[in-house]
Amino acid sequence: MSFTDLTKIETLVKGTVMIDAKKNFERSGYLFMSTAWVQSVMVDLTLLKNNPDEIEYFKENTAFSEQLGKKRKRCWKDDFSFIKKNFFLAFENIITEDEKKIFDNVHVLRNILAHSRVSTGKGYLLHVPRNQKAWDLILETVKIESNSSDDGDSGVIKMDFSNENIYKSWENVLGAVYEGPFPRLAEITNIPLANIC
Repeated sequence: MSFTDLTKIETLVKGTVMIDAKKNFERSGYLFMSTAWVQSVMVDLTLLKNNPDEIEYFKENTAFSEQLGKKRKRCWKDDFSFIKKNFFLAFENIITEDEKKIFDNVHVLRNILAHSRVSTGKGYLLHVPRNQKAWDLILETVKIESNSSDDGDSGVIKMDFSNENIYKSWENVLGAVYEGPFPRLAEITNIPLANIC
């Protein structure tokens, strides 16, 4: 089966489960790429905040200078937690604790999507949170079943993105980044967010 052809799931599973599995795959992919977008914007804002002499060039050319572009490419190798840490440091006197929590939620979502048990025959993912903080953020964000693995393991969370309420809860977390900290931090530091997004 080709990973790009989700319609072949129909030959493996029948009925509602197949529809839920396909919807879960599509929505999970959208949410995962949205977390990658958040990561990219954090990189760009961090680089511009740490190199304020580059902001005018960026405004005029809607692109990074060659020098800053090389720095950006090096950042593409870094993981989300390292980029988030540097982002928090770059904006340490500006970013609020509530805004940091929004990025922590995005980080938890990214980990759910990247580190879960996935099956083409099921309309959900199974995830084991890394620590208590991750558990708490998940439970705070969305009401989910926490004792739902196939073998009844209570340390596993069932994340069903085909469920409209669960999907919208995580979509709202991503929307909060775009509507809250990104525009506020960009405006304060005179960075044209529209050029990045």
